Amino acid sequence: MSSRTKKKKEVIFPLLQKAVEHVDDDHWKTLFDNLSKGNAPKRISVDATSVKFFSKKDGFSYNYSYQEPVEIANQLKILIGKALCLYSKKDLKQQQELKQGESSEFQTVCQLDDWKKVKNKRMKDLPITNFVVNKQKELNLSWMLARLLYNTINSAFYDYHTHKSSDVIMENGNIISIRDIIVDTENSLVYNGRIYEVNEDGVLNLRDDLPDETYVVKKKNLSNEWNKYVNILYKRFDRPIGISNEDETVQNKDEEHLPQEEEDEDEED
Repeated sequence: MSSRTKKKKEVIFPLLQKAVEHVDDDHWKTLFDNLSKGNAPKRISVDATSVKFFSKKDGFSYNYSYQEPVEIANQLKILIGKALCLYSKKDLKQQQELKQGESSEFQTVCQLDDWKKVKNKRMKDLPITNFVVNKQKELNLSWMLARLLYNTINSAFYDYHTHKSSDVIMENGNIISIRDIIVDTENSLVYNGRIYEVNEDGVLNLRDDLPDETYVVKKKNLSNEWNKYVNILYKRFDRPIGISNEDETVQNKDEEHLPQEEEDEDEED
């Protein structure tokens, strides 16, 4: 009776094989090793440049050809894990520990009355969301205005930096109010009162008294400078290639002179 030896598959995608070195979980080591040899889980395809998952809802196409092995390992773990719910016991344990940590942080936030003590940005999102939901119910806001309120609050702290922790009034872990975040139900507007104001016609405009160091003013000035620069470039290069400023001046003078000579000849005739 002859015994058959199973032929070991060769690595055909070396970059994916290198990713094996950057995971410390046997589950993912095996998966990346299989991918490097052309073996992929169901609904996943792999070739020399990309890994793809076919799904109308959560499909993805990940081009790994220009990525470092450590990035491939980290990013594909997230993509494949989320798409196929393909997690190892170690992943599930880490997720459970993370949820327990978030629950503990949440309990801490609920006991605080000082926004400055809420250090974690992820934990800050919960009181902000609750504040928006409560405002939506209180003022009967549309979904669009509620979403705008949420974005306005976040941009005030993280984009425009017009607000500080002292602007948030809290009570028992809940936000009661945020100074100068305006909800104008009459005009169906939500805006940052330190950047915008509403005129008599109910139209939103930038405030005239914005300090020069305000992010919006800096951005506006930069935009103006950029427009000036573009206009200069346009004037400089809006001419035939190879003609300098001096040549263009001479050419213009010649063009003005030639028609005059023709007119003189016509008058003599």
